[in-house]
Amino acid sequence: MGLFDIFDKKEVIETKEPDNSENVKDNVQKNTTSDCSELESIIPDEYRDYIKQAIDDYNTLSDKEFWEKYNLQEIWFTVEEFSEEKAEGNLGFVIVNLLVDKDYILQLDWKEDPVDYLNDLPSCWDCEEKIVEFDLDNDQIYLAKVPKETEIKNLFEIGIKNFEVNA
Repeated sequence: MGLFDIFDKKEVIETKEPDNSENVKDNVQKNTTSDCSELESIIPDEYRDYIKQAIDDYNTLSDKEFWEKYNLQEIWFTVEEFSEEKAEGNLGFVIVNLLVDKDYILQLDWKEDPVDYLNDLPSCWDCEEKIVEFDLDNDQIYLAKVPKETEIKNLFEIGIKNFEVNA
């Protein structure tokens, strides 16, 4: 069993009446990858236990407990803001930000030229690597190195694409 098999390849089924959802915590993601164990290919060993615990906490703690435990006040100023976005699916967004805090994912302002910072990306893999970009749909750039053969397209609701250096 892989680290992220806790989701058991389940797809979220959207209903026309989201307010009738019996358990939002069981439906923590939208735009899921077909196999959550693929996440192991983008999260290095040294961060897997931390991320596994965060996923478990996301599903079991109250929104307030989770928001406080992971110091999410800089992202969502109130627990109510966090709860509103959680209802829409924000686990990938949370994971990316937790990995920014751990210095695995590099976060840059949109005004910065990412090429100037590529040497600052940590190398966590014992293989050839490539750089990917996480699309959080905001004014920031999020980059990380992953194994070159990695082909995962999503981290829950967050799109992932290969980062291309323009010559």
